[in-house]
Amino acid sequence: VVGTLVCLSLREINLRSQKIGDAGIQAVAAALWLCRGLQGLNMACNHIGNNGAAAVAATLPQWPQLLRLDMSENTVGNAGAWAMVRLLRECPLLQFFNIGGNAVGSRALEALVSISPGKTMVVH
Repeated sequence: VVGTLVCLSLREINLRSQKIGDAGIQAVAAALWLCRGLQGLNMACNHIGNNGAAAVAATLPQWPQLLRLDMSENTVGNAGAWAMVRLLRECPLLQFFNIGGNAVGSRALEALVSISPGKTMVVH
């Protein structure tokens, strides 16, 4: 119960440069599914690839208050980016998304930008 209460009150999580990798971020995403009030999540520089990006994308609908998501400087490719495209639509409040410094192709980047008019998307 205490863990649930703490999670419900979390607003910002900064995991930048923790060398989490895909398996680690999958575990983090699973652990944070109750954090419905989460507004900012920084996972930059963590060796996160397509599987990790897909795990984060699958958890996005659980964070309806999410405003900022930073996945820059990882190893996300097209498959991970397309998973994000499909689910970012379910984050209506998201204002900032950084996927720069990854191995994402131009078509996936264009799709990310097109679903987020008026929002800050960092893609390079």
